[in-house]
Amino acid sequence: MGVLNAMISIIEHIKTILNGYIMFLSTGLAFRSLAFSFRISHNAIARIVYDTSEAIWMTLNVEHMPLPTIERFKQIASDYERMWDFPNCIGSIDGKHVRIQCPPHSGSMFFNYKKFFSVHLQGITDARYKFITIDVGDYGRRSDSGVFMETGVYHHLENNSFNVPPPKPLPGTNKHVPHVFLGDQGYPLKEYLMRPYPTMNNIDPEKENFNYRLSRARRSVECAFGILVSKWRCLKTELQVEPCHVDTIVKTVCLLHNIVIDKDEIAPQIYVPDIPAGPSNRNAMTSNEQVFDEGLDGDDFCMAAMDEFEKNLDTTQGYYTKLGNKRIHMENTKTAVKLKKVRLQAVTNLGFIEIQSTHNQTVNKHNLSIKFNLKIEATYNIPNVESSSENRAFKTSAREIFADSDLSLILEDCFNKLKCEEEEYTSKGSGFSFQYIDGILLGIYKYSPLSGSSYIQLPPCIDHKRATINPQNADQLCFKWAILAKHVEGENKYRINNNYTKHENKYSFEGISFPTPLSDIKKFEKNNQNVSINVYGIHKQYLPPPKLPTYTIFPLKVVDEEKRDHFDLLLVTENDKSHYIFIYDFSRLIRSQKTKHNGRVIFCKRCFKTFDDRKFEGWSKTRRHPFVIYADFEALLVKCYERKGESTTAFQKHMPMSYGVYVKAADNIPIELLDKFNIPTSVIIYRGSETRAEVAKHFVETVIEISRKLEDLLKTNIDIIICNEEQEKHDKATTCNLCKNDFTFFNDKVRDYCHLSGQFRQSICNMCNLALKTPKFVPCLLHNLSNYDAHFIAAELGYDQKSITVIPNSEEKFISFSKYISNKFTLRFIDTCRFMASKLSTLAANLITPDFEKFRETAKHFSNEDLKLVTRKGVYPYEFTEDWSKLEETALPPKEYFYSTLTEEHIKDEEYQHAIEVWNHFNCQTPRSIVVPIFQLVVSKQTF
Repeated sequence: MGVLNAMISIIEHIKTILNGYIMFLSTGLAFRSLAFSFRISHNAIARIVYDTSEAIWMTLNVEHMPLPTIERFKQIASDYERMWDFPNCIGSIDGKHVRIQCPPHSGSMFFNYKKFFSVHLQGITDARYKFITIDVGDYGRRSDSGVFMETGVYHHLENNSFNVPPPKPLPGTNKHVPHVFLGDQGYPLKEYLMRPYPTMNNIDPEKENFNYRLSRARRSVECAFGILVSKWRCLKTELQVEPCHVDTIVKTVCLLHNIVIDKDEIAPQIYVPDIPAGPSNRNAMTSNEQVFDEGLDGDDFCMAAMDEFEKNLDTTQGYYTKLGNKRIHMENTKTAVKLKKVRLQAVTNLGFIEIQSTHNQTVNKHNLSIKFNLKIEATYNIPNVESSSENRAFKTSAREIFADSDLSLILEDCFNKLKCEEEEYTSKGSGFSFQYIDGILLGIYKYSPLSGSSYIQLPPCIDHKRATINPQNADQLCFKWAILAKHVEGENKYRINNNYTKHENKYSFEGISFPTPLSDIKKFEKNNQNVSINVYGIHKQYLPPPKLPTYTIFPLKVVDEEKRDHFDLLLVTENDKSHYIFIYDFSRLIRSQKTKHNGRVIFCKRCFKTFDDRKFEGWSKTRRHPFVIYADFEALLVKCYERKGESTTAFQKHMPMSYGVYVKAADNIPIELLDKFNIPTSVIIYRGSETRAEVAKHFVETVIEISRKLEDLLKTNIDIIICNEEQEKHDKATTCNLCKNDFTFFNDKVRDYCHLSGQFRQSICNMCNLALKTPKFVPCLLHNLSNYDAHFIAAELGYDQKSITVIPNSEEKFISFSKYISNKFTLRFIDTCRFMASKLSTLAANLITPDFEKFRETAKHFSNEDLKLVTRKGVYPYEFTEDWSKLEETALPPKEYFYSTLTEEHIKDEEYQHAIEVWNHFNCQTPRSIVVPIFQLVVSKQTF
């Protein structure tokens, strides 16, 4: 059993290596991105890419890219004559620039005429798109001919030692002509290398026909580069590796290109125009052929070739395809589209249906241990562009589910991540807009979590770092002893006796199973509120030379916030056993695998990024702002019917009808100071009407006027008010409360206090005190600002000459934007959805308690009887209020008017009954009057 488990472990390890390697070649993702996907360090990913590329090249190049023989060249010549109608051709030659990161101290050597850094890839291909020979690694600044004349192929050709067949008669003649390679105008004319005639206004028809025939035959090398780039996307991105590794990666990709063609037998399906030779054929070219002859070069020509290739080849292995002159997403490949159609046809009613499953797969509901992920399939299109619909998909990473997991929180987090991923895609400026969701795919996978057991000895190279305590237990309680090892003192820290057992009462191990799986660590953290635990694994690999084992530490579980009593544990495995070990010096443990420097280094425990010991200095950004403006809009949903292209119709226009504004001051700000500067302390409600329709403009004027008053107020400087107890505490202080440095003669102790109230806050050093500056802005928070309210506000901010600054998410959405009130003070609009990605009703529901003590600000505006009504989700007939006259109705609209075309749902009976209670309780006379309690509720909910 141990041997079998070891073999399974080796197979899984090999699969991980190959998956990471293929993912890099096919996407071009950075090593750090792949590291997070496969949960191994980016250095390990880099080593996998380098070593696997070298191994593939050394093992397979003799078979799939051998040195050509005379017989091989004769076969290539026969293929060119049969497929491309060009006799005595033994290959086409061209070059391509592979984009790289600028190497250090390289100057302009790698900077090419296309204005980016690159290395040169030069290849000779046969008629079937296969590379005969390649040359990689020359400077990007050099020309094709300059690179060619320094290759080994050139010297072999000059010395007649490249196995080129002897001259052969042209078809239908007795004239012997040599076998040749075909190049473009950038290559020199040689006996073995032909290039087009120079293009002139009055070129001879025979020369023009020759140029056409030569250019058509040269499509083989252009198509080869097009297929290469389309299959292996790493060549389309910037390779952020050293040039020596670029050479190995590119060579291997070209070799894999040959292997794919050999395996899939692509060549017999190659498309070649069925046009007989002759001068008159120049005028009979198809539109597709004209594309190739219009002088396209580089990636445009490659993509045109790939498009022609994919039209006639039913392949499903490409990651991208093309529409017009643009790449489209992999969800639009033929296979993906077919599978999506099958899934949609299988769905006949609402709910989940099983698409695919493994045989004999069962889940024990009493010991639930699975992983799942979600994938949303949607359709996007370019507005006002016919037939522009395309498929898109967004998915989450696999999440673990246990018997005690909170499914609602996990699902909410998954949907938030999907929403963020969709917004990130939209922000890239592709021009595509969301059309509709096709479906949600739920993937469920078997999950076997790791667990600790009995003692396993650490490898000597890890143990000698003296960064861990490895309890030598003979039972299955290694997790418990690893936790208690933190408190063990003395020399015998590794032996478990009274020095361990006397600390057992410090923590609660209730509900923890032994041996302890990773999932139970969350139970332990829940039992002990001040405890947080990170868990790391150890990976063994052999990196030649010499072939000695090396060990890499990688994260298995990392908490978002380290609590006061924090633990770092190392989980090591051996055959079918696992063992927890306490890490008491994390920096010393991983230092050697990240850096060879001797200076002090601090590591991020999540990504292992290194930092020096510089101190944090941005203390002014850690202070709470003394004032915040909260706001919200309500709008009329005016009906309309406007065609926006053939597939889109606008049926509503949103016009702001009223707004609410609330200025929240810090609790220590004196009310007298607010009255002195005329700062409003209650909710401001403004209702528009047919004669006062410019609601958004009035809102901007209001909040800017409030901001001017706050700017003047923030200049207030009240003398410090300190009691004897606070003064005594200040006198005893010896270190700064912010930077934690000792007070010195040159950096003396000062009293930090609020300049608006005079209240003493803490004892800090003079340098930190100077860093605490008065804020130069006031924030204005709106929930869902980016998607909704910003469209009302942004159009009104340009009323004067003051500047406006924007942090955009896309051309239509803004993360934040600011309006300058004076030369140094701004009003900053912020979307609270950026840090509270839930509906306000959901956020409020999470805070409800029997006595509503968490609704401190809401309670200032409502009585205890009111709180029972306003702290639960309410309803409003938004689509009923389609014009100003509907706001003057004298009764609550019937239930059917509460229908939402956005969600395509009616409200429930209990929700309508709640609306009646609110209407009667607040004595509402018209729908306009119900806006007042709604505004007070929405604005105060944002402050809680």
